[in-house]
Formats: sequence, C-alpha cells, structure tokens
Amino acid sequence: MFRNELSIMAGSFGESVKAAERLQPTMRGIRRNKAMLARMVTGAQLVERYTQSGLYLGYGYAVPVVPGVQQRVIARIVRGLYWHHFQTRLADDAKITLVFIDKRKPHWQEALYSLQRLQLRHVLIGDGETFQYLYGRANDDPAFSVWLLIFFKGTGSRSS
Repeated sequence: MFRNELSIMAGSFGESVKAAERLQPTMRGIRRNKAMLARMVTGAQLVERYTQSGLYLGYGYAVPVVPGVQQRVIARIVRGLYWHHFQTRLADDAKITLVFIDKRKPHWQEALYSLQRLQLRHVLIGDGETFQYLYGRANDDPAFSVWLLIFFKGTGSRSS
C-alpha cells in the first residue's frame, strides 16, 4: 500500500521518471485489489496541478492515503536506518515526529533551508532516483536524530 501510494503521488504529477515507470504495474495491482480500488476511486479529489516553476497545468485527481500507513512504514525505516548507522536500537519509547514536505506548496524549499545548516550525511541507494536519505544525530543527545527521506527523487528534490 505504501509503495502504491508513493508511486501514484510521485508518478501522476510528473515528479519522477522512476515513479512514472512504476505507474502501470502499480495500477494493475490496484485493479486486482477491489477494496483499494474502491477507496481510491470513491475518495479521489480534483486538484489543481502546477509545475516546479509555478505554471498552471490544469486539474488532476488526487487519491487519499490510508491514515497511519505512511507514518508506520517511515517510522520502521527510520528505526532500521538508525540501527544500521549507529549500531544501537532507537528506544521503543523514542518519539518519532514526521513532517511531510508538500512540493505542491509554493515555498516548499524553505522547509529544507534549516536542514542545510546541520551538515547531514547524504546516502544514495542505487542511483538515488528511487530512494535516498540524509541523516544526522546530535552529539549531546544520541537519541535525537534528523532523517530526510526522499522517495522517487524528482527535479525539485535536494541533491548534494
């Protein structure tokens, strides 16, 4: 479900070539899953679309995401990456706060400016087009870390 939602969000709006390549197999899978298909069709909303430079593209459909699915998957990814990089578990009661950067908003890049000062480490998985991330941990509090996960990198994503 997580992969399907990401593929549709990034691929449908021309955000990512890799995500657009996943659209046909994703849509085939969704057509086979009657419950998911019904949720997406009945919940689809007409939204305005814009290019990265702000040019109006007309209307497109946005499908609803299942509440909590993205948060649970991303929290598990962060816990796994924390273990991978620091060879210790993130405490079970560690609070993981997710902030989604919506690149449809006019000034979305401003959300990234404060992260640039933190000198985060940048990791590409494969060619980085499908998944990459930046991370860092506070020296004075090892339980405090920052993770920027980039799925289906498009033209507007930060690169180092």
